[in-house]
Amino acid sequence: MRIGFRVLTLPVACFVFALGFAGCGSDSCGPETCRCGLELGTMWPNDDGRGWEYKYTWRTWSDTCAGYGDVDDVPPAPSLDYVEGLLGKHAVGRDVSSRVGWYKMRFGGDSTTMSGVTAQALRDTAYLPGIAAGLPAVPNPAWALLESGLPPRAGGPGAGSTGPSTEALGEVLTPRPVLIHGGVWEKTEDYIGTYGDIDTLLAWKFLEADLCAGSEFSFDIGGAVGGGLKAWCRVLGNTSVETEMGVFGNGLDCLYVVDLGVMVGTDGHGRSVYRRYITYGNVVYVPDVGPVYSYERFYVCVGDTLSLGAGDMELSLISTGKQ
Repeated sequence: MRIGFRVLTLPVACFVFALGFAGCGSDSCGPETCRCGLELGTMWPNDDGRGWEYKYTWRTWSDTCAGYGDVDDVPPAPSLDYVEGLLGKHAVGRDVSSRVGWYKMRFGGDSTTMSGVTAQALRDTAYLPGIAAGLPAVPNPAWALLESGLPPRAGGPGAGSTGPSTEALGEVLTPRPVLIHGGVWEKTEDYIGTYGDIDTLLAWKFLEADLCAGSEFSFDIGGAVGGGLKAWCRVLGNTSVETEMGVFGNGLDCLYVVDLGVMVGTDGHGRSVYRRYITYGNVVYVPDVGPVYSYERFYVCVGDTLSLGAGDMELSLISTGKQ
């Protein structure tokens, strides 16, 4: 189940909001022509000094994950259709541990990556009791998913080496959000994303310009040297969402799936075992406000059916404003 289950997706057909969103028929929606009255520039305001504070709920639980003896037998990441059907319906595991804290983001000047890209600085920090007073900055939060106890990726950095067992993923700590995060941030007419330290390509993409329900895009995480990490986004459509700040009736709900690739570990007899993990969830953006809600389920093991994952995290907007 979703933690708060406070997102109610409305019909995906384009329609006119009371706030003046122009509608469009399904026959006119397309990647080049239709924006359904939603402008990318309004979906995430980025005037310097603007910030957001969220209630941050983070849970972990016990999970099991079947492995494969041959890397070629590992299934691919599930389809967006399949994952969309899990939103709000995916059960949680046993022995749930929960922490509640806060997560903050604020634009402040410019920042330059180690690869030489200068763009706007979206500075973020988080607090979860018993974990961290402030999370350290990372080049891209999606990479942090691979640095918290999982074995090496097959064909990626550390390929061929032996990693730790992944049977007790509930013990893995991954407190930094991925679907919403700070960094060296850029908004153009075509996309909103962040850059990393390894190369000068986008390391993460939040949105593209086509905001019609049903539009999709994909990207390689970390740019040219992402090592097989890939993400997909689908615009689910108009939605109403309740956060700590109140009810927003004009949100845009977007689904994300992150393929963390195939990991190689060992079984109890020292034999190689291969597993694929995904992280998935959704973000609700509100015009002229920004991201107001995010849910993500992390370390979900892919098999004949998806595992329950190692845990989930929810960000619910408390306040926003400009300093």
